[in-house]
This record gives sequence, C-alpha cells and structure tokens, in this order.
Amino acid sequence: MNAINLTLALFYAAFVQKATDFLRNSFDVHNKVPKPYWQIVSFGFGMLAAFAFKVDVFATLSGTTGKLVSGFVLGAGASFLHDISDGGTPAPTPKGLLPSGYTLTRSKPTTP
Repeated sequence: MNAINLTLALFYAAFVQKATDFLRNSFDVHNKVPKPYWQIVSFGFGMLAAFAFKVDVFATLSGTTGKLVSGFVLGAGASFLHDISDGGTPAPTPKGLLPSGYTLTRSKPTTP
C-alpha cells in the first residue's frame, strides 16, 4: 500500500464514518441500537464506497475481492475514527495494563 492509497483510504473512511453517524443520529436518537449493529452498517457503507468510487486499497487484490476487502478496511477505519472522535479508546485495554487507580472509562454527563 503506498502513501496515496493510504491517504485516500483515510479520506473514504472519514466519509463512511460521517455517513454512519448521520444515519445513526437521524434514526437512533435515544441510542437504543447496540454498537455492533452500527459497526455492521459502517462495513456496509465501506463496501458501498469501495464499489461506488472504485477503491482498491491493496494492489495485490483486484476485482470484486479487492473491493470487498477494501470495503471492510474502510468500515474498520470508520469505526476507529468514530471511537477516537467520540472521546473513547479505539480498542479495549487489557486488564492490568494500567497502573492501579487509572481507568480509561468515558464519563457521561449527569443530569441534576
């Protein structure tokens, strides 16, 4: 993967992330749908973007297989970007990795 493909993949991943967020904010206002379903939607949008914009992230794969793998990469990148922009950690932290007293939990606003 060269630098141009990586840059384009990051651009398309941001596009997929924003499309998924738009859909989520439009139809799931009260956050009732679990996160894994939105990750599946993100993979779907990634595959649509890969086929629509003819994105091949890996030079060794071409055709339909290349587009499907590129779609999964775009969807995973979108999920990663969403986790970072949402203030969370992109991956779970193994127990015992942090010193005692430190946590990586997301704080939620409290209502009086």
